[in-house]
Amino acid sequence: MLDDANVKAGQIVEIPFYAEDFTGVYGAQFTMNLSGTLEELVSGGLDIKEQLQCSNGNLIVSFNDAKKDLM
Repeated sequence: MLDDANVKAGQIVEIPFYAEDFTGVYGAQFTMNLSGTLEELVSGGLDIKEQLQCSNGNLIVSFNDAKKDLM
């Protein structure tokens, strides 16, 4: 969890997302409401840039790994 933060116009804010154990996770999704401008999205361990959308002040993240074997 992140604490609330007051930021100024033009200030860059980095919001990290972490998972301790991603074993057996085939997908995830969430929406984050934005009240400012989204300048850049940076993917870390997962290459999900193609699965991110920004619409009407919302960052929409929907990730699924179709390459995993379903057993």
